[in-house]
Amino acid sequence: MSCTPTEDIMSGTSAMLLLDLRDPEDFKLSHIKGAINFPSPNIARDKFIKRIWEFKNKEEKCIIIYHEDEKQVIEAAELLVEKEFTNVYIMTNGFAV
Repeated sequence: MSCTPTEDIMSGTSAMLLLDLRDPEDFKLSHIKGAINFPSPNIARDKFIKRIWEFKNKEEKCIIIYHEDEKQVIEAAELLVEKEFTNVYIMTNGFAV
């Protein structure tokens, strides 16, 4: 896989899609540069944005998810796997302000 953390995710051409699964209010307060806010309840509702479909199961791309609550990010990852996403990774140690 060509997904490396040194790539510029702001350019839109990166092999990484960084999804912040927290609420929009928390995202506005602070987030990782280049991350897209995608609250985790959207996964259960099948409300995926176009960018996620562009990355789904692409061998050369990866979807990295994070949340401040480790339990929630694990549940989100499991749900994505149930929905047949094969290239989802959890950012370890979560995200806290």
